[in-house]
Amino acid sequence: MRGYQLKIVLKGSHPPIWRRLIVPEDITFFELAHILNEAMGWLDYHLYEIQFRNLGIHIGEYEDDDFGGWQEGDRMEASETYIRDFLDREKHFMYWYDFGDDWEHKVTVEKIIEDYPYDYPQVIKFKGDCPPEDCGGIDGFYEKLEIMNNPEDPYYDDISWWMEEGYREYDMEAINESLKIDNSRELTLRELLGSIPDEDLDNLLETYELRGKAKGNRAQKITTLEKEMLTPKVMASHLSIFGDVHLKAFENVVNKGGSYYPQPDEGYLYLPLAGEGYVGLREDGCICMPADVIEVYNRINTPEFQERRAHTSWLCMCLAVAAELYGVFPVDVLLKLLERGKGLTFDASSVMEYYNNIPASDVVYKKRLALFAGEEYFEDGMYRELLEYQGDTDYYIPTLMELKDYQEQGFFSRNIQIQRLISFLKKTFELDENIASAISGQVQKEISLGGEVEDVFELFDSLELVMTSEKEGEKLVKILVEVWNNTRSVLNRGYTMAEMRGR
Repeated sequence: MRGYQLKIVLKGSHPPIWRRLIVPEDITFFELAHILNEAMGWLDYHLYEIQFRNLGIHIGEYEDDDFGGWQEGDRMEASETYIRDFLDREKHFMYWYDFGDDWEHKVTVEKIIEDYPYDYPQVIKFKGDCPPEDCGGIDGFYEKLEIMNNPEDPYYDDISWWMEEGYREYDMEAINESLKIDNSRELTLRELLGSIPDEDLDNLLETYELRGKAKGNRAQKITTLEKEMLTPKVMASHLSIFGDVHLKAFENVVNKGGSYYPQPDEGYLYLPLAGEGYVGLREDGCICMPADVIEVYNRINTPEFQERRAHTSWLCMCLAVAAELYGVFPVDVLLKLLERGKGLTFDASSVMEYYNNIPASDVVYKKRLALFAGEEYFEDGMYRELLEYQGDTDYYIPTLMELKDYQEQGFFSRNIQIQRLISFLKKTFELDENIASAISGQVQKEISLGGEVEDVFELFDSLELVMTSEKEGEKLVKILVEVWNNTRSVLNRGYTMAEMRGR
């Protein structure tokens, strides 16, 4: 196999920060981009673009509304373009990473190696440590280094702590080991299961109802799980709980051959998929899927499976929404939610058919006397008390947009007040979008179940989110009061306090 010896240099760095590496010829620019990120030391969670400026060609991962390749010229899809189609004749190109911090790298094709003996890349020489992510680009990086060298600077403590967390000494041996594992061979489900902690392994045994069947040591547990999870009927059942958005995320990994680097706003989609054990989440952000999982999925992926999955996943989502909005509810109310699904048909009989298709471990809803309910209401007859409190209040039926939002996010994220809370958490506590959204979802559920503003502050304390000023605390209280007034409450069968006052 042939290989290319490349030198990548971070533009604007002084002294130059660079890596010399060899990559096999039979990879796409999609794969090359992630190899370059790992070789440099980037965490690989920002957008990128490869530019052959002399040819007017830009290569990346594009959607219609992407701003990455706004310059004039032709755009090519990275996953469909092989490096050998360009690197045999082009000696230079520009690698652009993170359109915000604007890291530009000059990449030089130093030579073509005719008999490269490996099917994975490797770094052979380097100079300098990679700047930390999100530090403001090359100028921001050097400004922060100056602050670190001046203990008298008022920002010294904050910047030093932040840089120490993200600015690491380059370890070529560790990088090469990671590149070798990532690219040398296909992953198996047994290997994926073998890489997870004992606690997660036990959780998977619960998920697949194997706790009593998998006695013995760790190896026996893995063997039992592997056999069960690769059974086509079992896989079809466990994937049937996922809606279109999550299944598309799953199929992104399938279509990339088992290795996929999601965009920053996609990462949350893979957490529930990882909970079923069919994908792994690597520290560098890569989503990996075993080859034997892909093989079984391709066998079960029929029109019949997709139809059953569409109905089952919509039922799962409507059950979750109904449990959160009403606590307990009759089948005819559930049918009103189900009717919102476009192209899907349900009646009382088919509801039970699809309900029984849901894996028992994934059902957080129970049937009691012709009622479905969230299981937290079943302790000590709490659901009877809830029914008495609700009285004859009508059931609020969410819109299709609300249901789709809940299916994608796990809570009602498009609520304006919730968006204000998310923005506040991001700015005040410097949280990323996914974490701020997850916390806001917890807040919404706490209030939906009858919690007060004080309960939310207890939640914040448990997460060690502490206000640093009285002004911040007052602002948060105002936001939470608005969230409380506009959160759909189980006590009001889905109506908000503001809506109840207007009824």
